[in-house]
Amino acid sequence: MNSKKPEKLFEYLILCLIQEKDNYGYGLIKEIREISGGYWDPSYGTIYGTLSRLEENEGIERVEKGHEDRKYFKITKKGNEKLKDYQKNSKEFREKSEEMILGLMNVYRRFNEKEKFFELIEKIISDFEELDSDQLIISNEKSTPSTE
Repeated sequence: MNSKKPEKLFEYLILCLIQEKDNYGYGLIKEIREISGGYWDPSYGTIYGTLSRLEENEGIERVEKGHEDRKYFKITKKGNEKLKDYQKNSKEFREKSEEMILGLMNVYRRFNEKEKFFELIEKIISDFEELDSDQLIISNEKSTPSTE
């Protein structure tokens, strides 16, 4: 059994979101909160720590956005290359994510009645079926635009 959380999964998520549009820390928090249906509210430390590492490793860079005081970031060529590598290894991310989700579901199942557990499964299926394919972060059809 693997007890580790999916390594680099959060970094991958941040790169995907910044690839879609230039963004800033709190903007990313709001976007993650929205795409998770309000269930995931990453801390400022998690977001800004990841942004700092990505900037140090030249995966993203700051970009000026008018007169705003916010620090916007855009993906770099190196960041796009890293994103392509992550996408090649999306099976590994999926498997690690599944392990984490199954672990949480086993805890939930342990403390709830069988009917509640199956209601949760039905809700997950229903929510997933409502997603449009363009809302999926990992997609073989999405191409990575080049950054000059």
